[in-house]
Amino acid sequence: MINIPLIDNWKIISDKYEFKLVRTDNKGRNFIEGHYSSIEFCIQSFMGLKIRLSSAESMEDLIKEIKSLQTALSKVLQPLNLRVESIK
Repeated sequence: MINIPLIDNWKIISDKYEFKLVRTDNKGRNFIEGHYSSIEFCIQSFMGLKIRLSSAESMEDLIKEIKSLQTALSKVLQPLNLRVESIK
């Protein structure tokens, strides 16, 4: 089983069947936000969720948030030899 902390109280856990995207609230409770067949799909879903929850008010702000998210995730995922592709 894996237990990979991501950012902002999110993590990826797994069992022998699937990967799960988990959010931890401020009381320490875990909430499973999605079930995935691969770690790549799990990470893509996390990025999509973070983008949808963005408070950006312009395209420039959104692009900055996406780039910041990509950088943070790439640092977290580096030991797994996974990287988040940058937007152009």
